[in-house]
Amino acid sequence: MEYSDYQKAIFKEVEFGSSNLVINAVAGSGKTTTIVECCKRLRCPSHDVKFLAFNKAIVDELETKIGKYADVSTMHSFALSIIKDIYNDRYTHKYVRVDNTRWQKYIADTIYSLSDCITLDTDKKIVYKFRSNVLKIFNLARVNLIKGDKKHLITNIMEQYAIAPMFDEESVVSKLLAQAYTMPNNYAIDFTDMLTITATTLADCIPTYKFVFVDECQDLSKAQRTIMLMASRKGKFIAVGDRKQAINGFCGADASSFDEIAKVGNTKELPLSVNYRCGKEMINIAREIVPQIQACPNAIEGVVTNVSQIDLSLFKKNDMVLCRKCAPLVNLCLALIKNGQTATIKGNDLANELKQMALNIKGNTIEDVKEYTTKELENLKNYFISAYGMDESSAKDTRPYLMLLDKCECLLYLAESAKGNIKAIIDKVFSETKIANAITLMSIHKAKGLESDRVVFLEPNLHAKKSKKQKQWQFDQEQNLQYVAVTRAKKELVLCATSTLPKEKKK
Repeated sequence: MEYSDYQKAIFKEVEFGSSNLVINAVAGSGKTTTIVECCKRLRCPSHDVKFLAFNKAIVDELETKIGKYADVSTMHSFALSIIKDIYNDRYTHKYVRVDNTRWQKYIADTIYSLSDCITLDTDKKIVYKFRSNVLKIFNLARVNLIKGDKKHLITNIMEQYAIAPMFDEESVVSKLLAQAYTMPNNYAIDFTDMLTITATTLADCIPTYKFVFVDECQDLSKAQRTIMLMASRKGKFIAVGDRKQAINGFCGADASSFDEIAKVGNTKELPLSVNYRCGKEMINIAREIVPQIQACPNAIEGVVTNVSQIDLSLFKKNDMVLCRKCAPLVNLCLALIKNGQTATIKGNDLANELKQMALNIKGNTIEDVKEYTTKELENLKNYFISAYGMDESSAKDTRPYLMLLDKCECLLYLAESAKGNIKAIIDKVFSETKIANAITLMSIHKAKGLESDRVVFLEPNLHAKKSKKQKQWQFDQEQNLQYVAVTRAKKELVLCATSTLPKEKKK
């Protein structure tokens, strides 16, 4: 196989260099191929080489390729093995066990003593929603290694991750954090505990390796980054990622992770800039966001088409349809199905959220759904006005409000088609299973790591608009989303200026 000059430079640095290495790899640049070849060239025992992957699927893939060259595991399984080595005691029969309901149960049992606003008289649905809020914030605070009574940092998390506040979430989470980084007496831990306890209490116990590889380093949380750095403290790390594919800041990833790794002492940054996936025309568009990206010399020209409005005939079998917002995808999918086309939406997390919201609707009519969504939006708007002194316009421009609005619009579209059974229609349009010849619709976040011969990108210019309340990193991630969407297309990219379906003509 002929390797690019960029790859050859990386191989040389990994084999003979003494520096840590962070590789800035553009979309479709053959990161996995490069990493595999790096591992093969090290010529040292596999127990000296650690590869930390994001999920089990990646581990399974890499095991077949580099299993004899490196010890491959997920970040979570690596952390869990460390905790078990320290705490498992066969003499006292105390063993670490995984219980992902640990904190959920604790919060449910103690919420009334933790919160100044929740009482036994509080509506059970409100209590449940508040508990869910607290757990989500608590998990995010832990992966960001927030300690102590730092309510302002917790408030920042709520804003960053678009969590709509209800009562005194900051106070409750502060109380929980006081006991978040120690092993419980019953040795029951959840997935987040694995990372945070290892990265804090057991940091000095993390085994070291001559070489530590990690992929998608732009998406590492602070806890994950700490584990990687401690594992490589007596050797060196090779971190691979793409600054411009940092799009997961909403779910725990540290938006500055790539740059923080690059700033570590004795670290060299090298590029991997040739895209082997996309046609030249798609690369020309991507270059507006990532100037260094290059098309493969023998890449096809590719086709980029601009359209001003949606027409159902625009969509073909096996298309990938992307949009920043979810409501337009729901509306389009329902229209495609009604038109006799095979279409599905990828996103079980959204489907579950919509089902949960549907449970709170009293009645099955479209009027009931409108009443519920209007009330939810009004309550959230009023909260921001009263709690933060915002005017109505500013309250409606907050990330929690905009995200709730998107979900409410999803519900309304589904209700219009459901004719009384929203859950049934959700199950009909949402699926994680690949359906033969189906048009697959998904948010851009869901599309990361995927590709398609033909991609339809709805509202591509939405990402270039910066609101007054938007922070720089949030705007950067919006541009990154645009870049990710464009680079999913291998042969053809359709840029549709709108996500709004034309109104049906009255018969």
